[in-house]
Amino acid sequence: MSALLDRRATECSPIPSKIIASCFALTGFIAALVVGLAAGNSASTILWKAILAMAVCYPVGRVLGGVAERAVQDNIDSYKKHHPLPKLHPSADEEPAQPADASAITDEGHPPARAA
Repeated sequence: MSALLDRRATECSPIPSKIIASCFALTGFIAALVVGLAAGNSASTILWKAILAMAVCYPVGRVLGGVAERAVQDNIDSYKKHHPLPKLHPSADEEPAQPADASAITDEGHPPARAA
């Protein structure tokens, strides 16, 4: 279960390309229906061409959805590379990070109050 959650946190889901492909296919189907009705074609001709348009539009949408997914994933990877998450707890073999000016920290671990 944790491996699945880790993958979801680092990768873009493949579902958007399927949704985009389905939207393209349905749009092609509806467009073919409307154009066929406007042209006055027979019902069998309209349905045949609408199904053909849907079959052609689905792979086109899948390709465009894949391109969009790739662009989003590249953007996510670039953002993570340039904005890494800070470590909250140092590991046992690492020394805790020290401030640049250790004299600016009081014994309580807080910076001194500024004079008004």
